[in-house]
Amino acid sequence: MSIKRTRSCLTVSAGMLATLATCALADGPYDTGAPTFYAVPLPPPFTWTGLYFGGNIGGARASASLNDDFNNVSFDRDHNGFIGGVQVGYNYQVRNLVFGVEWDFDWTSIDTSGNVALPGIPGALHASADTEWVTTLAGRVGLALDRTLVYVKAGGGWVRNEARITQLATGTSISASDTTGGWLVGGGFEYAFAPNWTAKFEYDFLGLSDKTLPGFPGTRSFELERDIQQIKVGINFKLN
Repeated sequence: MSIKRTRSCLTVSAGMLATLATCALADGPYDTGAPTFYAVPLPPPFTWTGLYFGGNIGGARASASLNDDFNNVSFDRDHNGFIGGVQVGYNYQVRNLVFGVEWDFDWTSIDTSGNVALPGIPGALHASADTEWVTTLAGRVGLALDRTLVYVKAGGGWVRNEARITQLATGTSISASDTTGGWLVGGGFEYAFAPNWTAKFEYDFLGLSDKTLPGFPGTRSFELERDIQQIKVGINFKLN
């Protein structure tokens, strides 16, 4: 075989390879007949950082102790009621820790009344107490497990109280109506069931300062001690 004929064969072979390559490229470099998979972007991780507001509802238990300082006699009474209101707060998340502050305001149906008898006072006494509303302001610290937040809180609270004691034999009454403050501790957990919506369950203990009422003739004064326990559920909307 001559050199000229060999070169002709090589030229024909190169042309055939070029034609085959052109046809393959026309079908597409990834067209192998197998299904093609595309990466779906994941949603961003949930963050608790942001301003939120919402509402709550629940129950409360108030424990009251009425002390007669002159006769050194004490009467205790517990009473329950409903609570409901609103809350607003702000959270800031650092890795798995969440720091925040929250204010809430709740109306209540907590009230109680009854008769008591004290040594040295003729006849029975009728005592009543009514709690109109409760408001608290507290800091929160929590541990975030993705969409679940477990937290504790501490701060202060204020309660609007009305108290009255009536001496039934004479009709003489003493009363007090004011806003009483105290300290607050509590805790709970919260779950984000949607990108901007969370639901929570919470327990709070509010220890109120004592209230002194003027006494009837024959007594020095009455000391009223109260604390309120609250259990409530709530829902919040978080702003981005």
